[in-house]
Amino acid sequence: MEQLQKLLDDYNAGSVNVEAFFQQLIEFTQRLNEEGRLSLAESLDEEQLAIYDLLMRPALPLTNAEELEASSSS
Repeated sequence: MEQLQKLLDDYNAGSVNVEAFFQQLIEFTQRLNEEGRLSLAESLDEEQLAIYDLLMRPALPLTNAEELEASSSS
């Protein structure tokens, strides 16, 4: 919970941009074990839990069009 709070504090202070913040959130959730995930989820409010659920959802495969768009944006 302390690590998550630090991520949120850094973002709210403006020291991290949106893309970097989401990347840090994804990395954070990947490091959590199942017990930690359940414990963290129980301590979140409704809005935070919705974001947490989105982050924990398995990634959907990109369509060919999305892959082409992503590669042309880089």
